[in-house]
Amino acid sequence: MNHPKYIQTLFGQRDAFQCLDIRDLNTIHSIPNPLFEPSGICTHSELQKLRRKGFSSEIGSELMKRVEKLSQHFYPNTPILLFDEAPQLMAQAIWQHFRAQHPVYIYKGGIKKLLFEAETVFSRHYDFMVLCGPTGVGKTDLLEELFKKSQQVLNLESLANHQGSTFGNLRQEKQAPQETFLLKLAAKLDSFNPGLPIFTESEKLSLGKNMIPLGLAEQLETGKMILLRLSNKKRVERLVAQYAGINDGMLADGVNTLKFRIGKEKSATILSHLKRKNYTSVAEGLLAYFDHSESYQNAYKNEFYTILDNSNVQKSAEELLSKIHSI
Repeated sequence: MNHPKYIQTLFGQRDAFQCLDIRDLNTIHSIPNPLFEPSGICTHSELQKLRRKGFSSEIGSELMKRVEKLSQHFYPNTPILLFDEAPQLMAQAIWQHFRAQHPVYIYKGGIKKLLFEAETVFSRHYDFMVLCGPTGVGKTDLLEELFKKSQQVLNLESLANHQGSTFGNLRQEKQAPQETFLLKLAAKLDSFNPGLPIFTESEKLSLGKNMIPLGLAEQLETGKMILLRLSNKKRVERLVAQYAGINDGMLADGVNTLKFRIGKEKSATILSHLKRKNYTSVAEGLLAYFDHSESYQNAYKNEFYTILDNSNVQKSAEELLSKIHSI
């Protein structure tokens, strides 16, 4: 087949390809590429041997046997796009072996080029509708309700596997490397219709060890702000349901981390309640801190697109969508 060997742009056309990650397993594990399916074709040590001895060696013959078996996993009538890092030995071998039988391309530039492409996705203009409000008001719950209603939802906490606060990872779930987070984020944005609103929630720049790109963070700050309100009683109930009994040890560590901001006496009181598993009093103490912390005041601006009572998220979603569609 006579077609170009290299593809230099992925975003905007990823669905046109069956994307395979041909990097060695160690590299894939170190920096997963969420845009490509891992092939698992070789280990790092095998690739090193191949570089030293070439395809005419025993290791080269073994790896070519694995290359031949890849065809069992090809989708009919779907071009293959290979992702590899320089010198792209395995990608070049796969391209050479299958190009006469199946359309095969190589993504040119590796992870560095992909991240550069991601930056162009982040720089696009988006119509962000940003849910804001104090801790426990139910921003994530409203996002989930909007998603159920087939709206475009950017759930940054889900992408980062972190809830974005000192207590944001009580379940100790593993976060992906920053490069992987950026590619997941770019892929999600790339899937949206830019002519329609994108619902998200206000976040700090960092979600655990993952950082929101500065340009995108600036767009979020200038998006249409939707202020959610909820009674303190319901906020406490929501926090207890979300955090109670998951990991008291890490919850205590978080309180100790903040004790110089909360105050030694108040933090000691919170820890005492935690020890007795009095989660309602723990939540009340933490809310008192969150509500008076300067880092949480950025949600309060002079102008809001709308203000919603979020005691019923289904009703809030319907009211918000009704307002958008009436304009």
